[in-house]
Amino acid sequence: MAAPYAKNPLKLKSSKPLHQKPYVHMTLQIMKEFGIEASWADEQTLSVPIAVYQARDYQIEPDASTASYFFAMAALTGGKIHVPHLSRESKQGDIQFLSLLEQMGCTMIEEQGGVTVIGCAHLKGLGSIDMTGFSDTFMTLASLAVFADSPTTMHGLAHTRLQESDRITAISDGLNRLGIKTKSTHDSLTIYPGQPTGTRLSSYKDHRIAMSLSLIGLKVPEVIIEGADCVAKTCPTYFELMQQVCRS
Repeated sequence: MAAPYAKNPLKLKSSKPLHQKPYVHMTLQIMKEFGIEASWADEQTLSVPIAVYQARDYQIEPDASTASYFFAMAALTGGKIHVPHLSRESKQGDIQFLSLLEQMGCTMIEEQGGVTVIGCAHLKGLGSIDMTGFSDTFMTLASLAVFADSPTTMHGLAHTRLQESDRITAISDGLNRLGIKTKSTHDSLTIYPGQPTGTRLSSYKDHRIAMSLSLIGLKVPEVIIEGADCVAKTCPTYFELMQQVCRS
């Protein structure tokens, strides 16, 4: 984003595959909307010209990653939730999570300038799912998969072991402590549905682990997340919002 103000045109080359390429595409699209036309030289290389951004009014989209937890609340409870200013045409890769909810049996409606998700009576297992490009939601899906009618295996997750926590290990450990069977490889995680029982769980100081595991508490009493204040990184009022959703 700073490259247009460099002394010379800049080429950025990734030495490894881009696991979260939708975030790069989103950045380039926003740059374009402000007057900067970057381009791909090849699959791994970006060329950014010298140019000047143009001011404009701009509607910032809600965070689709954080929205996934609230959509999941509707899915788990058979309820209904609406997130304004978001659509299936979002630039964010994590909007693909809505397609998974539909495959699990939920209803998705674009209305009133946003997205509404309506839960269903019985969640379907997804079999094998490639989550490359929207892996920030794999932990949300893992918590939903606990209550599905068949196992779900998620692939494309290897890089998540190097994020705020080793996320495959963290979510697997949390579900195991709840009594749910899982199976993991370096790049994948399988969830076998079961009946969880409440217990104390570690957040691993990772906001996404805390928010994902807290969803289990909508169906199971006595789920306690230690270190849950880590949600402040993304959504400081997450638990207050969760209570509001549950009361509505």
